[in-house]
Amino acid sequence: MGDCFDGMGAGLEPDSAAAAERLTVKASIANMRSGPGTSYDVLWQVEKYHPFLVVEKKDDWLKIKDFEGDMAWIHASLLNDAEGVITSKTNCNVRAEPSTDSRIVFTVEKGVPFRVIKRQEGGYTLNMPTGKKDGSTTPWSGDRDR
Repeated sequence: MGDCFDGMGAGLEPDSAAAAERLTVKASIANMRSGPGTSYDVLWQVEKYHPFLVVEKKDDWLKIKDFEGDMAWIHASLLNDAEGVITSKTNCNVRAEPSTDSRIVFTVEKGVPFRVIKRQEGGYTLNMPTGKKDGSTTPWSGDRDR
């Protein structure tokens, strides 16, 4: 049993106290680059609500660290301070209510980002992008029983 959701807490320390900011992606998809500018290679892409720790700032670009310790650069305009979590283990249950007795709505693999609506004992109330054109989200509760 362990926490399936990582909000970028324990184990990931930024390189300096001044850059200890935690941010999430606000764009539907964001490019993670090898350096601070669009002329640098795209290393990978991430989805909305993906949480990061800021480890360095250069103009409007931020060097970030993800939940696996990987680092890349992203433009600051693609991030905000909404609280996000990401599944750090495979087979994490997402339930209808914040209780391990509640119905499992679906199970997610490692690396799925969510926005935290509310923290409560035993889990979170979460939002996940639904893919609707209006950008609306659907609330779910994620448990930490795996």
